[in-house]
Amino acid sequence: MSYKMPGAPVTNWVVVAFLLSVATMLGFNPGTRVALYVAPLWFGLLGIAYYARVFRKTTLIHPGNGCCARSDLSLVQLVMAIGETTFARSVLAF
Repeated sequence: MSYKMPGAPVTNWVVVAFLLSVATMLGFNPGTRVALYVAPLWFGLLGIAYYARVFRKTTLIHPGNGCCARSDLSLVQLVMAIGETTFARSVLAF
């Protein structure tokens, strides 16, 4: 299932420009500059925590292949499985 954002691809670039402008404005004020420096570290830690939680699972339910061990999945297959309902339920059940 795919959903195209209304106004795409123009709205995609508008969002990117907005986020860059927010990052630029954070850099002007010394009080908010700390947030600009810490944000990449914070998002990196969130990403590491997410992948540690996903890869810690011993099994993934994949409707096409039945139950398969974590080591049998490539990263591409894992990313594809994230959108599937059964995989999402297994992660949320943790």
